[in-house]
This record gives sequence, structure tokens and C-alpha cells, in this order.
Amino acid sequence: MRGMSSVGKMRILCADDSEAGRASMKAVLTNAGYDVVSCKDGSEALRLFRDTRVDLIVTDLFMGKVGGQELLEQVKRSSPDTPVIVVTGYPSVSTAVEALKSGAADYLVRPFGGEELKMVVERTLQERLLKEENARLRKKLDVRVPVAPQIVGESALMQDLFASIKRMAVEDCPVLVVGESGTGKDLVARALHLAGPRRSGPFMAINCGAVPESLFESELFGHVKGAFTSADRDRIGLFEAATAGTLFLDEIESTSLRVQAKLLRAVEEGAVVPVGEVSPKQVDARLVFSSQGGLRERAMAGEFRQDLYYRINVVELHIPPLRERREDIPLLIDHFLSVLQEEGRTDMKIAPEAHRALLEYNWPGNVRELEHALERACLFAEGDTIGLEDLPGEIVGLTGGHHGLERTGKRLNLKDAVKGFEQEYIEKVVDEVGRDKKLAAEILEIDLSTLYRKTK
Repeated sequence: MRGMSSVGKMRILCADDSEAGRASMKAVLTNAGYDVVSCKDGSEALRLFRDTRVDLIVTDLFMGKVGGQELLEQVKRSSPDTPVIVVTGYPSVSTAVEALKSGAADYLVRPFGGEELKMVVERTLQERLLKEENARLRKKLDVRVPVAPQIVGESALMQDLFASIKRMAVEDCPVLVVGESGTGKDLVARALHLAGPRRSGPFMAINCGAVPESLFESELFGHVKGAFTSADRDRIGLFEAATAGTLFLDEIESTSLRVQAKLLRAVEEGAVVPVGEVSPKQVDARLVFSSQGGLRERAMAGEFRQDLYYRINVVELHIPPLRERREDIPLLIDHFLSVLQEEGRTDMKIAPEAHRALLEYNWPGNVRELEHALERACLFAEGDTIGLEDLPGEIVGLTGGHHGLERTGKRLNLKDAVKGFEQEYIEKVVDEVGRDKKLAAEILEIDLSTLYRKTK
């Protein structure tokens, strides 16, 4: 995230296709003590914005091929905190209002005087300073969940999530954590456990989508000796093992209706019946469930028990996807690179163009995809700097049939091209099954040892 310089002058970028307009704004703002750079169109403004530090942008709305509106939208996508002031003529005030809806900080209507320009710029910069100061104060107050430092984020959406976690951690009712794959539902479940009164108890977790139905009941409820062929001794299930602690059931939508009926009884009565047993056993575990979304719709369609849905959805915590909190991406990049360094990797830096690519990518795999992309880039980087050529193809716009070309345009031989495609496909399958390598090996139809060797 771009920030204002703590030393020296504030830098303002003025974009106007009128030479007289550029000269006038530059003279007024330079005399006011600002460092001013100017350009005549939006494309040049974007280049300057990407290559230099910019604290504020003043742009005309109508300029050549790339106008102020497109400049505004591109700046807001890559750097939401950089304020943009738009300039328009009187007949186009409605257009300026549309720009405000797109994220512009303020607008000026021509003709305007030097004092008005200085006042709007000063007010806008002061508002940004206040926002940054508030963010620093929130960080000092440690608004993030202190017992889950691995959850990284300072965006407003994440602050709301952290507040909900703290509030619900002290309660004992079931919680449903909803979020796309890779958003960190397991981290939220663990944070609820560690921030609550059961923190000294066990935290047990099960990926409902990774356990065959034939074994699911035994895993959850336990079994007695002789209940089935391989049951050579009594075994307690996860419900009982999590007594005085927390049980996290990930991807609850993957369970069958038959298993859901038994889950409902366990949730309602706090009791389980081990496989092969008749009498119920009392259990006392805090229950946290997770889903990738659409659980209510599945319940309405009869694909998930409605009574169980309403029982587990007492409180719902929603984890925003990474594309909705782009301001957290630089924090996450720093965090993951620090973790890699602690694990013995080289202290890596990121080239500006690679950093921009990471900021602009849509991240369908969310935080997990970002983590794996950085880990992979560190392995491929030849020096201590990650460049575009070290990032996965989809991030820099190379997908599908481009596996045979390096990002530099150099052609690979068939062996290396196939190896690269194989690696990306294996990583994709492993990610899609929640890093369950046993299930991934079954899907890929290879031995588990082969998968471990290839992923290593």
C-alpha cells in the first residue's frame, strides 16, 4: 500500500491535456510547498504513478485516449488509499459526481482559483493523514486477535471479523464460518478456540470432504471393539476427544443426509452413540462449522437438512475473499516472506513490476493461493529478488496454452514444458482438496509417496 512520505514534501501528480491548466496548477501547488509532477494524459499519469511515489492526484476528466475516469479506476484498484481529485467544466458536474461514486476524494469545477485548489488539496491530504493515523492507533491497540497472529489484515472488513471473533469466543453456542476456499476458515476456528474459556482444552478438526462416508461415523463418534472387521479395539471419536475444548467440522456441506441426522442429535443433545454401541455417551465440546457458502440454498433444496442448518447457524462469521480487501495484500506479502525467511529461506525482495502483478491479480484461491505463489516464486528466483518471470503464469496473464513459453518469451523444450505443466496441475489439485495429499493422490492416480516427492 502506498503511503505518504514521512520526510520531505508531499508529492502531487497533476494530469491535464491543457498546457495552460497544467502550468497553472503546478505553479500554485509548488508555491504552496508541494513537490509537483505533471503530465498531459492518463496513460502518462499511470506510468508516473507506478514508477514514483505519489501522495495525491489531481486529474482532468477528459483527456485523450485515457481520461481521468479510467485513471481514477485503475489507481483505486491498485492503491485504494491514494486520493484522487477530479477536475471538470460546469456542464460536466454530473460526470464529476459519478467520479465521486467511483472513489474520487473531491472535485473542482472550472474555472477555479488558486486558493480553492490549495484548500481542496490541503483538506484531502489532511483527511488521508487522519485515516492513516487512525490505522496506526488501531494497530497499537492491537485490534487484531492477539492469540491468532497468523490472521493478517488491517482492512475494515477484517477489523469487523476480528471484533466478531472476540465477541463470539466467549460464547459457547455453535458458530458457522463461511468463506471461499483459501480464505482461512481453519484459522478463524482456531482463533475462536484460543480466545475463549476453552483455550486450555483440545482443538480437534476434521475435513468432512476428505473422509470417506464409511469411516466418517467412526471418526466423529468412535466405535467399540468388534463393531466392524478392522475394529480390534475401542476407539473414542472426535466429539469425545474434544471434550472441554473445541471441535471444528470443516466443509460441513460435504456430509451425507444420513450422517447429518446423527450430527443433529449430537448437536442437540450433547451426546454421541459410538458405532456398535447402543447407549449414548455425553460429550462437551464447543462446535465450530465451516462452509464455502450456499448452505441455506442447499437446505431449501433438500440437499442439506434444514433442522441441522438452523441448529449450527446460530451465529455466522463471514470471511471476505482477498479480492474484496486488496489493501491487505501488501501486509500478507510481507508476512509470508517473513515466514519463509524464518524457515531458512533467503531474505527475498520483490521487483516493482512483480509487486504490481500481485496487487492487480484477482486471487480466486484467496490467501492460500498468494502464500503458495510466493513460496513457489522464492524457489524459482535465481537471486534475492522475485521478478515477473518467477510468478505463476496465471498471475502475469499467461495461462492455458502458454506453458511452453517462459515469461521472458524464451521457448522451453518439451520435457521442461511438460514438467512445468505437471507441477502447476498438481498444485492446483492439492489446493482444491484442502491440502489433503492422500485424496489428491487418489484423484491424480499416483502413489502418495510419488506425490510427496513431486510436491517437495
